[in-house]
Amino acid sequence: MRASGEEDGGRRVVRHPRRHLRDSLGITLPGGEAAHTACVGIGLERLGCAFFCRHGTDPERWPATVRSLLTP
Repeated sequence: MRASGEEDGGRRVVRHPRRHLRDSLGITLPGGEAAHTACVGIGLERLGCAFFCRHGTDPERWPATVRSLLTP
């Protein structure tokens, strides 16, 4: 599962908007200096899709550790 130009298959998203949230929400450091902001997200749907593409939808074919955590 590789998205075009992405070595990690697009399993994570990193955004570094720097000033956008700082300016719109008035975020500063304790001394009043300008702060920079960033966020990191991992799409659970992407992880699920990658898992099913790799291991299939039959729990009998999943790794034993995953089966023990997810099946009754």
